[in-house]
Amino acid sequence: MKNKSRTRHTYEDDEAFILEQEALQRDIRQTLVMERPPPVVLGSGRTSLPDKFAATAHALFLETGSSGNLAALASEVVSCTSDLGTEFNIVRVRGARVRDLLPWLPEESQRHEDDWPEPEQFVHFENALAMPGILHILHNAAKRMLDGLPELNGAVSSLATVADLLRKTHTRERLCQRCFDTSIVGRQLRPMIEAFQGKVHAARWGTIAFATQQMLQIERPLRWGWNLPLFLGASGNDASEQSVKARAVDEAVQSDFWWASLKVLDQLHKAIRHMFAWSEACPCHGCPSRDAGVDNAWERVCAACPMRGRRAPEIACGDFVHELRAQLDTSAAEVLLNMPANLGREKQALLLGEFEKGRASLIFNIALKVSAVSVPPLLLFGVAHLDEQKAREALRSCLASDNVEGLMTELKSQHVIAEAQDFLQGESLSELPSMSKLVAKLRFAFSVERAIEGEHALIHHLIRKAPRHTVAYVSLNRRLPQLRTNLADPSFFEALSRTLETMRNPKLVVQELGLAQHPACADVTHPWDPIFGKIVYRSDPATTQGLSPAVVVRQLPGGGRQARQALPSALSAGDGESESAGTAGSYSAQLLHIAAVEHFKIRLEELCSEKDAVFSVHVSEATLSALLDLPAVPMADATAGPQAPLTDRNTGDGSGGGDGAALIAASDDSGVGVRGVGGFNSGAWVLDRLRASGRRLEDVFKDALVQLQRPGSPNLPKVFAFKIVSLNPAQSKLPLTDAFQATDVAISVLRTVRIDVTDRSWVVESSPLRVQASVCSSTSESGDAESVSLPSIPILFSPSSLSFENLMKIHVWEILPETGLELLSTGSRLAGVEIPRQPKDMSELLVKLQGSGAEGFSLEEGASAAQRECFEFLCEVGLATAVQGSHGKYALSEDAKDHLVVTRTLVSPCHLFQVRDIPYADMDLYELVRSLEDKGFKCCVCSSSDRKAIRQQSYTSGVDDKVWWVEAGKPPSKLYLVSLLHAESHMQAVPALADSATAQKILEGHGFVEKKPVPKPSVRKRQAIQCDINEDDWEVPQPPPKKARRKPKAKAKAAAVRAVADADADDHVMPALEDTDAVLASGIGSPVRSPSNEGGVDGDEVLLVVGLQAVHVKGMRWVASGLKQFTLQYRGG
Repeated sequence: MKNKSRTRHTYEDDEAFILEQEALQRDIRQTLVMERPPPVVLGSGRTSLPDKFAATAHALFLETGSSGNLAALASEVVSCTSDLGTEFNIVRVRGARVRDLLPWLPEESQRHEDDWPEPEQFVHFENALAMPGILHILHNAAKRMLDGLPELNGAVSSLATVADLLRKTHTRERLCQRCFDTSIVGRQLRPMIEAFQGKVHAARWGTIAFATQQMLQIERPLRWGWNLPLFLGASGNDASEQSVKARAVDEAVQSDFWWASLKVLDQLHKAIRHMFAWSEACPCHGCPSRDAGVDNAWERVCAACPMRGRRAPEIACGDFVHELRAQLDTSAAEVLLNMPANLGREKQALLLGEFEKGRASLIFNIALKVSAVSVPPLLLFGVAHLDEQKAREALRSCLASDNVEGLMTELKSQHVIAEAQDFLQGESLSELPSMSKLVAKLRFAFSVERAIEGEHALIHHLIRKAPRHTVAYVSLNRRLPQLRTNLADPSFFEALSRTLETMRNPKLVVQELGLAQHPACADVTHPWDPIFGKIVYRSDPATTQGLSPAVVVRQLPGGGRQARQALPSALSAGDGESESAGTAGSYSAQLLHIAAVEHFKIRLEELCSEKDAVFSVHVSEATLSALLDLPAVPMADATAGPQAPLTDRNTGDGSGGGDGAALIAASDDSGVGVRGVGGFNSGAWVLDRLRASGRRLEDVFKDALVQLQRPGSPNLPKVFAFKIVSLNPAQSKLPLTDAFQATDVAISVLRTVRIDVTDRSWVVESSPLRVQASVCSSTSESGDAESVSLPSIPILFSPSSLSFENLMKIHVWEILPETGLELLSTGSRLAGVEIPRQPKDMSELLVKLQGSGAEGFSLEEGASAAQRECFEFLCEVGLATAVQGSHGKYALSEDAKDHLVVTRTLVSPCHLFQVRDIPYADMDLYELVRSLEDKGFKCCVCSSSDRKAIRQQSYTSGVDDKVWWVEAGKPPSKLYLVSLLHAESHMQAVPALADSATAQKILEGHGFVEKKPVPKPSVRKRQAIQCDINEDDWEVPQPPPKKARRKPKAKAKAAAVRAVADADADDHVMPALEDTDAVLASGIGSPVRSPSNEGGVDGDEVLLVVGLQAVHVKGMRWVASGLKQFTLQYRGG
C-alpha cells in the first residue's frame, strides 16, 4: 500500500478517495491469512527454552500434520515478535530433529531398497528474525521510570486513594450530594465528577497513566467542591477506615504540591501514551489524532488498516526513538514556568529534578531495548521502509555487514544481491522482482504483540464463565472468529462436515493427527477417555520420553559495541600510572585498579540512595570520541598504514582564565571511559558520511566539544559534569550479547553555564546535553545543510576502561536546592542582540520574575545599576511585559520559555575515592588497601610456588618491616587486611596470606568483628535408612515382632526364652540385610545394619519391599534404580 499520509489532507473529504482506500485494504486483508495455532499446555515449572521450543513445534505440528510439512513451515517463518524473555530465543535455536521432539510419530512408509534414504527432518527457523515486542518495552520502561522517582511514586499512592473515592458508587454519590448538590454551580459540575472512571493498579502502569489524565481533567471542579467536614458529616471525628481515607483524600486535594506532581507525571506519561498509539498504528496512514481535526471517516480507514502494528522497518531506521525524543522535547523552562508560583523554589526544583530523571530514564531504557534493531541482522527490516532513502541506507549497512542470520543469507544470494546493487543505484523496486519479494517478507512483520496479548484478556473473560473448562474450549474460542468468517465459504463448510464425520470421538482425532503411537494410548480402550485430549493439547516430551532435547542458541553479535581497552593497557607505564600504585603492569597495580572500580560502584549506589548528586570527570578528545560512540581514529583501508591517534588540543584549563583551578586539576588522557548507546551503529554510519563529504573527524570532535564549553569561553573544556541515569544497566534484558559490564552506569552529560571562582560554585544546565554536529556538506531534499544528531543522551560510563590516575580525578558535587534561570543566547528574540554582561544579576532578576507568577514583580528603588540595565533589556526584547491592572509590575511573557534555560548550582566538591570514616570491618577492598598505605605498609606479591614458604612469616605490631602479602591471581582476604590494621590493638602475630577463618579468630577475641553464630547441627527425631535396591535380586526382609507389653516376672522370663529360640531359627531363614546384594558399592549410602548389630537402628525401623511396592512403618528414605529419592512418612497401622 502506498503512503497516502502526505495527500490525506487534500482528499480526506473526497468520498472516492475513502472508497479507494477501503478497496485496497480489502485486497490486502484477503491476501494476508491469519492463522492461530491451537494452544499447547506445558507442565508445571516447565518454562525453559527446550520446553517452550518443543511446545512451539507441537503446536505447529497440529497445524501441518506431518514432519515434512512441519520442517517446511519452520523454514518459511520470517519473524517472531515477543518480549525479551525465553520466547525471544525460540527462533534463534539452531534446530532439533522432529523425531526428538515428537518421538511417537509413525515411521515413514517403506521404500525400495534401491531408493536414496530421505534426509531427516529438522525444526529449524533458519530464515526467522527475532523482533522485540514494543508493548513490553514501553511497559517495562515506564515501570522502571516510576520506581526511580520517589516523589512522583508517592503521588501515585495518593492518586489511588482519591481515585477509589471518586470511582466507587457509594462514596461518589455521597460526595456529589453533600458537596456539589448544595449549589447551582455544583450541580453543573456534578456530571464531570460522575464521569471519572480512573482506577490505579500499581502493577500495571497503564492504569496510572490514564487515571492521572482523568484526574487532571477534573482538578478545578474537585478543588472547588471538596469539603471534608461536609463529606464526613457527624462521623467526622471517629477513627473508622472511611474517615481515615477521607482525610488522606483531603490532604491530597488541598495540596498544591500533589497537583503539581500529577502534572509533571502526566508530562512523562503523555509521551508513553503517544508511543503506544504510534506503535499500534500503520506506516501508511500514520497515527491520526482527534485533536488534529481528523474526521470520522478517515479515522475508520486508519483503524481498519491491515498494516496496523507492522512498523518494524520504521523502528529499524530509528523513527521510533526519534518520535519518542520529539514527545519528550519539552524544555525544563516550560515545565518550571507551568508550576504554581506559590509552590516554593525548593519544591519546584525537586519536581523539575524528578522530571529530568524520569525523562532520561525513559529515553535510556527504550533506546537501549530497541538498539539491537538498528544493527544487522535486525536492521534488515529497514530495507522495507516506505522512505526509499532510508531503505537504501539500511540496505547499504546490511550489505557491508558479515552477518548471515535469518534473511541476511537470502539478501546476499547471487540473484538478490545483484538487484540490491541496482536498487542502491536508484532503480525502482517494481523493476526488481527478487528484491521486491524480499521486501514484501520484511514489510509484513509484526512489531507489536497485540495480536496475542489482546487474546489474554478475552480468554480470561471466557474461562470465568466456564470454571471446569478444558484446553479444547480455549482453543475453540481463540479460533471462533476465524471459523465464523470461513463458514461463509461453501467449500470450507463441506470440508468441515467431512472432518467432523471422520473424527467422531477423541480417539479418532488422535489417530487422524498421527498421534496414535503416543505411549499414553497403550492401555486406553474407551474412545472418550480424557487422556486423548491431553495427548493433543499437551507438549510433554519430558514426562513421557525422558529429558527434553538439547538446543543450541545462535548468538547475536554485540550490536556494534566498541571494543574496550584491555586492563593491562590501561595500567601500562605509558598511560601515566603513578609510582605509588606499584610497578607498571604488576598484579598489585591491577588489584588496586579493580578495587577502585568496585569502590566506584559502591559509592555511587550509596550516594544516589541518599541524595541527588552530580559527578565530574576529565574529558579529552579520545574520551569524547567514545562518548559519541565514534572510534578514536578513522577507519583506514587495509592497504593504508597505521594512523596516529588524535592529540589533545585542549591547552587551556577549560574555564577561560584560570577558573578551572577551583574545580579539578586535569591532565591529558588517552583512555576511553565512556561510550554511547543511543544508536549502536552510529559510529560506522557517521564515518561513511564523513568519507563521502571529505570532512575530517577532528572537526566533528571540535564541534561537539564547543557545545560542552561554557558560552563565551575561548578554550575547550577538560572537565564535564554528569548525573546518574541508571546504576545497573547490565541487569536489563537485552537481545544483544555481552552488552555491558557489571560496573557500567548510564549517565547524562550536563553543559557548563558559568563558573564562580569567588563562591567556588559551578553553574550547569538542568537538562542533559544533546550534541549535534554537522558531518556532511551535502544538502537534503529541502535544500538545507544536512547534519546528524550524535547520541549523547544517555551514554554509558565505564570506569573499568579509565586508567587508575583518571579514576582518582572523579569528584562528587552537592546540588543547591534552588533552581536558577539564564538567558538562552540562541533564542529568536536574542539573535544578534548584545546581552548585558552581568550573568549573576540577570539570573537573580529572572528568578524573581518567575517566582512572582502572574501577580508581577516591580523593581525596588534601591536596585543596582546592573539590575536596572538587565531589567530594561528584558523589557526591550519582550521577555518581560507589564501586568494589566497593576502599576509598575512586570511578569515573564509567553515567549520566555523559549529563551530561558534552567540551571543548577554545584558546590562543595568532594573526592569520590577518599577513604570513609567508618570501621575497618565495613570498608571495601580499595579503602583497606589505602588505609594500609597510610600506615606505611608495603604490598608484596608472591607466586603460588612460594605460597608455602611465605605463610611461615607473620607480622606483629612494632616490627619495622611493614609488609602485607597477596598471591598473584587471587584477591586477598578482607579480614586479613583488617587484622593487619588492628595489629597495634590486638598485639598478636598475623600470619602472612592469612585466610578468613584465621583472621576471624584473631579479630573476634578483641571485639573488632562480631562472632559468627555456630549453627546447631540438625538432629533427626527418627533415624532414616538408605537402601539401594537391586531390581534383579529382591530380598524381602521380615520385620521383627512388636515389643511385648510389660508382664509379670514369670511370664517375662518365659517370653525371653521363646525370643531366643525364635532368633536362632531366623538365622537359618533370612540372612542379615548387610550380607545380601541389596546394598550396592556405589557410595550412595552406608550399608544398613541389621537390628541385632551394634550401632544399628531401632528394631521398629524396618523397610518392607514387596515387588515394586514399598511399605514403610517408620520415617525412612529409600533409593531405587531409575526412581527419585522419596521420604515416606509413618501414617500408623
